[in-house]
Amino acid sequence: PSLPAGRYSVIVSSTQEVVAIVNLIGRNAAGTTFFNGSYSGAAVGANPVYLPAFWYRRYGWNSLISIQNTGTGPASITATFVCLSGETGTLQANNVAKGAAVHFDLETQTIPGLPPCLLSWAWPRPSGSPLNFLSGQS
Repeated sequence: PSLPAGRYSVIVSSTQEVVAIVNLIGRNAAGTTFFNGSYSGAAVGANPVYLPAFWYRRYGWNSLISIQNTGTGPASITATFVCLSGETGTLQANNVAKGAAVHFDLETQTIPGLPPCLLSWAWPRPSGSPLNFLSGQS
């Protein structure tokens, strides 16, 4: 079976130890590959999660941040972004179901109060639930 185009979150369960590796390929409407990357899955979530660097409307580069709620119930997630120049901004997602992910696409979403910049750090904070995250640039 195949899934329709979209963004999904996945939880892998096993009776034995396993490793998750994800390969991402992004294509535009013409079928041209414009992004590819890989990452390894995480065994557990954390609260808070610190993300080292992200792009926001800088030289045509933007980050896509996916944050998965690994807690036992719904979570409200606030991501705070800080530019190297000191400006800050936040994005929020409420009632993210357990096991589900929220996607902050910095190409299409505006971060109030934040100019185009290379972000020096970001940290998503949930309301009591642990998180996993993925970041990609495009």
